[in-house]
Amino acid sequence: MILQFANNGDLQCYLRNHFLELDWATKIRMAKEISSGINYLHKANLVHRDLLSSGVPPFKNIERADIFQKVISGERETPIDGTPIDFMKLYHEAWNNDPNLRPDIAEIRDKLNHIQMAPVYHSNQNINEDISSIGKSFIVYK
Repeated sequence: MILQFANNGDLQCYLRNHFLELDWATKIRMAKEISSGINYLHKANLVHRDLLSSGVPPFKNIERADIFQKVISGERETPIDGTPIDFMKLYHEAWNNDPNLRPDIAEIRDKLNHIQMAPVYHSNQNINEDISSIGKSFIVYK
């Protein structure tokens, strides 16, 4: 999945240079392809790092030593405008502090295959109200 962009750098470099060109349908398609690759990595007992949909690394402007404490305390990054609510729910589930409550890669792939592109998040909305339909709080880092 990343090799196709090898001539232009890794996935992070590609997203940095092309993020504004990607609509949500393309991001979801890429997430499906990435989840298939992650499924392969899991089956081969290989380790991977974080992936996000915002086009930037998680907690980009935070010192690595501080990230752990923020994540443990429940802080998450603010979604970008236009993020489908279904994607926000999946993101929230995948960041659960209890690894046993996180969806496995098969569940993630299934949810990505059935994701609804609307409704979407807008920065003037209350994130906790949008996510409350799944019964969990969504504390964000701003």
